[in-house]
Amino acid sequence: MQENDNVANVSSTATLEKPTRYRWVLPFLLLVIGTVSYCDRLNVAVLIADPSFLKEMGIQGDSLKAGLLMSIFTIGYGVSSFLFSSLGDIFGPRKIMGLAILLWSISMFVGPLAGSFVVLAFTRVILGVGEGIHWPMQSKYVSNWFPSSEHGRANGIWLLGPKLGPAIAVPLFAFILTHWGWHMTFYALGAASLVMFFVLWFFAPDSPSQSRWVNKAELDYITQEQKQIQQGPAVEKMTFKKGLKIVAGNAEFWILTAYYSCQCAIFWGLLTWLPSYLKVARGFSWSAMGNFTSLTWIGAAVMVVLVGALSDKLGRRSPFQIIAMLGYGGGIFLSSQLTDNVAAAWAIAIATMLGAGGMPVTWSLVNKIIPQEAIGTGSGVLNGISVGVGALMPTLIGFLINLTGGYTGGLMSMVGFAVGGLVCAGIMTMKKY
Repeated sequence: MQENDNVANVSSTATLEKPTRYRWVLPFLLLVIGTVSYCDRLNVAVLIADPSFLKEMGIQGDSLKAGLLMSIFTIGYGVSSFLFSSLGDIFGPRKIMGLAILLWSISMFVGPLAGSFVVLAFTRVILGVGEGIHWPMQSKYVSNWFPSSEHGRANGIWLLGPKLGPAIAVPLFAFILTHWGWHMTFYALGAASLVMFFVLWFFAPDSPSQSRWVNKAELDYITQEQKQIQQGPAVEKMTFKKGLKIVAGNAEFWILTAYYSCQCAIFWGLLTWLPSYLKVARGFSWSAMGNFTSLTWIGAAVMVVLVGALSDKLGRRSPFQIIAMLGYGGGIFLSSQLTDNVAAAWAIAIATMLGAGGMPVTWSLVNKIIPQEAIGTGSGVLNGISVGVGALMPTLIGFLINLTGGYTGGLMSMVGFAVGGLVCAGIMTMKKY
């Protein structure tokens, strides 16, 4: 109703043409690109359950090094996200995201040529740098293309990528491994990444004013809120230093960063070790593991959509973060205690589904808390720090597996982060976010 009223108002002063809705194509394009990006990063998480891959890399029986492959990726990811996030504010998100995708593709094509753990780890760093640059650009796109009243739904769409990626990747990689070996997973992903570059370049300009598929009525609807903001003093050209100064004194931003750090720690722990947990600790076959993991992440994707829509309707975000952390902590703890393998798998699956609801509202809060001119920098700082914390989890869990000979210690470490996230979400809820 609000959208129709606003469109009617701006149209009456300009033209009676029916507004296009191309802005809603954009988050679906970001979704497809994001799904491929998560397939890129997840292939190693599946491969560490493959004895032939572990043997060829010289890390058979070494869970610490297996986890380190994901941690090395996330270190590159976090550093690049932190340092280069302002590039989207300066050059526009399309150029920077395009560069990021090309880095993914290079790392994927070089990966199968790796004859050792060290070389493969280097390609993981390249992939991490590319994906760290990519992530903040999605928030910049939403800020450029949508009024704030639609941020929850728009973010909810592209944030399906982190859920659909694992849902597609795990059974797909299990199939490829069975028929063509682990090298082919890299080649397929390299080709898919190149396709995503061209999709981005031709269909996702920096702003709606640059798109031939957006008519004036839709453009007026999108930009009227931005024009009201811009009626104030002129905004200086943004740099990383200026953007960092804006976010540094924002207490709510740092509470949100602490929350998202806990979210990322749990997410990266599950993303890396869930396939191995189901196959090794719970005795699932390759096909059963792939199917169950896929079902888990599909459920998480549904939760992202539901929470994005509900949070827009209610106008509140942080209560959904509380639900997410209660789901994560309760479900993972229960899984660690159950002796029945199927019941334990369902417990961690439900935890993953409920926990997914914390992601879209977090990014909607970024758009709410940070001024538009510093969205790229704020997104990158939050993402860089949070993923930096998340980078510790794959290695920490691998260390605990080596230390204890089981998965319980690793699961309980994620429960601890859920408690921390719950505290942060409670503070934000009391502040009426």
